[in-house]
Amino acid sequence: MWTSTILMLAAGLLTILAGAKIFTNGIEWLGKKLNLSEGAVGSILAAVGTALPETMVPLIAILFAPTGTATEVGIGAILGAPFMLSTLAFGVVGVSKMVFCRGSGCIDVKRSIVMRDLKYFICFYSLAAAAAFIPYMMVKIPIAAVLVAGYGYYVIKTLGDGDTLSELDIPPLYLWKKGGEAPLPIIIIQVAI
Repeated sequence: MWTSTILMLAAGLLTILAGAKIFTNGIEWLGKKLNLSEGAVGSILAAVGTALPETMVPLIAILFAPTGTATEVGIGAILGAPFMLSTLAFGVVGVSKMVFCRGSGCIDVKRSIVMRDLKYFICFYSLAAAAAFIPYMMVKIPIAAVLVAGYGYYVIKTLGDGDTLSELDIPPLYLWKKGGEAPLPIIIIQVAI
């Protein structure tokens, strides 16, 4: 019984790994095709694409579940997912750097982009967490407007920062083996897969 469970878990993990590899390759090509910076591709395109599953849980809980604890589950998922993912990601990257990277150049960190993203995250995450404890809707609505406007400003700022992917050499698109630059519809199909 437990053998089939372990095999299903291993198959699921391999599926996630393959999907992440296909998605990352497609997002890099989409960023190159749209002439976006590295920071924009990682902080906006990849972040939005990878956050969609976590986004669907609170949306379904808040909009479609019966009233009661569904709202609390939705709010908990909204506040808990970014915190858990950011702390887990920092840990995995740090341990990977220590274990697999001897010397310099293994992980190319753009300090200015990382610091900018952390500042925005800490500021807006703190504001969102504080709003969860405010019982008055008349206060929550302006906070929500500030969060949406802040994200819009962040996107605009991020789109203008860094070197574009068109200047970098990225691996060929997996769905385009003909050589040369892949057409946009093929890139979008790979991202969707």
